[in-house]
Amino acid sequence: MELIFESIVFLAGIFLIHYVSSRVVVILSQIAKFFKVKEFIVAFFLMAMAASLPNFFLGVNSALEGKPEISFGDVLGGNVIDLTLVVSLAVLLSNRNLPVRGVLVQQTIIFSTFIASLPVLLSFDGVLSRADGIILLSLFAFYTYWIFSKKERFKETYDGINGMAGMSLVDQIKLIFRDVGLLFLYVILMILASKIIVDSTIEIANILGVSLLSMGILVIAIGNAMPELYFSVIAARKGKSDIIIGDLIGAVIIPATLILGLVLLIHPIYLNGGTSFFLARIFMVLVAIFFLIGSLTGRVVTKKEAIFLLSVYFLFVIIEVIR
Repeated sequence: MELIFESIVFLAGIFLIHYVSSRVVVILSQIAKFFKVKEFIVAFFLMAMAASLPNFFLGVNSALEGKPEISFGDVLGGNVIDLTLVVSLAVLLSNRNLPVRGVLVQQTIIFSTFIASLPVLLSFDGVLSRADGIILLSLFAFYTYWIFSKKERFKETYDGINGMAGMSLVDQIKLIFRDVGLLFLYVILMILASKIIVDSTIEIANILGVSLLSMGILVIAIGNAMPELYFSVIAARKGKSDIIIGDLIGAVIIPATLILGLVLLIHPIYLNGGTSFFLARIFMVLVAIFFLIGSLTGRVVTKKEAIFLLSVYFLFVIIEVIR
């Protein structure tokens, strides 16, 4: 009976996150059209920022409690998952290649590769200091300024605004404010749904006597990445590649600069002579390079490249489990 209940809870979580993800894609497109900005920008600064709120609260709380290395591990693990598991499954499950269009997107991918690797490089002296935090925050500020310093980087022309034809400007503004509010509500629901899925999966594994160490780690990792994963798959099926890349790159850059930078200002991170998270740090640099090569060769992430990235993730998990 308990197994049936947990299975129903699991399926309810899947349904919720699938429905919410499809609504988020529509809302992001609507907001982009209203403000006449690129969908990539809206996904980066709204979707990714909202989805990074759990990372922010985890980071601040861990720093205030004197355990900021928890935030560092969260950033490393999250970035490895985003650049391997999420992007590869988005391509494979949607049955579409992922185009990397436009100079802005391509330049941002190069920048994100550097940003994803920078905290790792800064940490090899065994400490991430407050000065390192200022560097990371400055890079986020620089990137934001760089995007908005020229209109061609963020402006976009659309033929019309879906669902707003014949509406007055005041009504359009009201609708957009409603959409922004719904966006943040939906992101919260996505996070809650992913937690429901993870918790029910753990309970099902316990009931069936399945080892969480050997098997559950994969399910839990997928569960933690589900908001971005489902969002990316739905967006890929709708042909919204810029939204996928914007959310994905935002999910890498924001935690690695803005969030980790704030954490370091509160409390530096000491890494036991540089040995802590050693494997994860090495994988982070390699994954960033692999993603860069895969996305910029032919300006598309193909199914073969997606399979390779997925293999890299599984290799990372296997090594972490057996070492």
